Amino acid sequence: MQNARTIVNQTPILALAGLLSACMVGSAAAQSHTILAGDMDDFGNSNDPDDTLVIRPLLADWLARPNGNNVAYYGGEPMPFDAVGYANWDFGYTFFLGEDQMLGSEAKLTIRLQSNTGSLNDALFLQYTGDGNTLSELWRMGITELNGGTWAPGETATFELDLGNLPGGVNIIDDINSVGYLDVFVLDDTAVDWIQLTIPAPGTASLLFLGGVAAMRRRRR
Repeated sequence: MQNARTIVNQTPILALAGLLSACMVGSAAAQSHTILAGDMDDFGNSNDPDDTLVIRPLLADWLARPNGNNVAYYGGEPMPFDAVGYANWDFGYTFFLGEDQMLGSEAKLTIRLQSNTGSLNDALFLQYTGDGNTLSELWRMGITELNGGTWAPGETATFELDLGNLPGGVNIIDDINSVGYLDVFVLDDTAVDWIQLTIPAPGTASLLFLGGVAAMRRRRR
């Protein structure tokens, strides 16, 4: 299996914006916009165009840390979408938000996962806050706990997370709005089929614009 294409700087992100915009649903009468990362192909071919990884530079640096799994086993490449059957491979993705787009209190993240061998102690993380060398995040939870106490090899599950009231009572919406992005990363034996960000947006006709320039104008980590 070839590794998925990865984007870690703002210029290709702008070029990708038009492609990703096609994945969004919204209008003046709509109640939400949805942004889909990966494609809903039930863990199919990881080289599909929609499976391109977009990763913020500091998160990309941490995923490729010298003593990390990705360097030790996969030449420094992050886990692509749909990597069923692979162990010790860390996954990451960043949703970039337009400068004028704010998440409301009902914003949600939905992610579809499949367990590989050794996934019992895997975890889902949101919002990387480290310096590229250390692990630090705003929220994390073991996937076994999210899945009700089981995460055996071959299990699949789709989790919908309320970003304003994550398990444990954590609210990360204000932080996402202040920095202009949302990091999602999974460690380290669990495959990711797709991730979807849902943004309630009643009363606005403008669709969400994905771009690195807008994020650069906000507080950076």
